[in-house]
Amino acid sequence: MLREEDLTAKANELRLSVATEQQRHKNLIAQREPMNARDAELAELITVRKGDIATYEKRLAAQAEESRESETLIKTQTSQRDEAHAKSAKIAEQRATRIAAISDRENELRRVRDSLGELQDRRAQGQVRESQFQMKIDNLVAHVSRSYQIDLRGFTPDDTLFEKILSALLRKRAGAQDLGSACAPRAPADEQNPSDDQASDEAVSVEDFGEGAEISTRGACVPQNFRFAARATRST
Repeated sequence: MLREEDLTAKANELRLSVATEQQRHKNLIAQREPMNARDAELAELITVRKGDIATYEKRLAAQAEESRESETLIKTQTSQRDEAHAKSAKIAEQRATRIAAISDRENELRRVRDSLGELQDRRAQGQVRESQFQMKIDNLVAHVSRSYQIDLRGFTPDDTLFEKILSALLRKRAGAQDLGSACAPRAPADEQNPSDDQASDEAVSVEDFGEGAEISTRGACVPQNFRFAARATRST
């Protein structure tokens, strides 16, 4: 009896263990499906992450390449900047040189303008003196025309007559100097004033012209009708 009871107890225990294991097996099977789903999700997530990692690696490679290109461009721009600085310094130096040259040219132009103004003033003065001399000449020509009825503008030079009259005037002057030396002592030749000779020449010329001479101090030759008119005037 004890043997049967033991067997029965053991059979019950075995049945209970089998039922428990079956329940556990069912529970494990029930838990396996979510794990498979999770495994699938994890596999998919791993695949996505691997794709992201590849993308990030490509981006890192592209950024590294861009960084190298940027460094090359920075070096190029730096060298160009240095060249631009050197060119700007050279241009500034050339500008300073040209400014100095322009200043010198302006000073020279100012001096030229000043000299031009002086020359214009001198020209104006010369024109005034020319006008004065022309008026004097016109007055002298009018006076001679009124006094001697002679048109001086119609005179023609006569070299032969000029030489004869000049010789006569020189002989007359030499005779006057000999007479003066006989009357009074003369100063040494090196102490004589050249203006005295010039004054005496002008005096002789004026005296001869006043007496109706045939030549003036300017060397203009007088025609025959003026000589005849002068002789007629002295005779009367």
